[in-house]
Amino acid sequence: MTTKFHNKFLRILQEAPQMDIDPDLERGAAEMSLDDDVAMDDYGVDMEVDPSTVDDSLKDAVARQNEQMVGVVDKWYSNIDQIIAYLNGDKTKHPNSIQSVLGAANSKSMLGGLKNQQVKIGRIASDLADLQQLFMAAKQSQ
Repeated sequence: MTTKFHNKFLRILQEAPQMDIDPDLERGAAEMSLDDDVAMDDYGVDMEVDPSTVDDSLKDAVARQNEQMVGVVDKWYSNIDQIIAYLNGDKTKHPNSIQSVLGAANSKSMLGGLKNQQVKIGRIASDLADLQQLFMAAKQSQ
């Protein structure tokens, strides 16, 4: 998944004007900044860089990062699924869910007094399910 910032960064790099740099002048400036006992050749500054290699490296790094993020999103999805079941699970599959317990509570008990909160709990579970779907959509956009 690419973000608008990633795309903007790549566009800026691609649109950057080509600089007319005098290599001898640059090498001289670099040599002046080194200590006396350090040779310029130790740094390999004369190496040419292939832009397509840099672009491929960036794409590979982003792809690896996205692969790691898929695992994170999967974990979030699973955790939210557990929270939804805890909040709003049905009686047969999740007899200890908050909704099941409140639904079965005697209206005169302490939990019975919380029955009026079942709508809020359902809304929270619904919002979490929406969030969960957003995570899946982000994962599938890869």
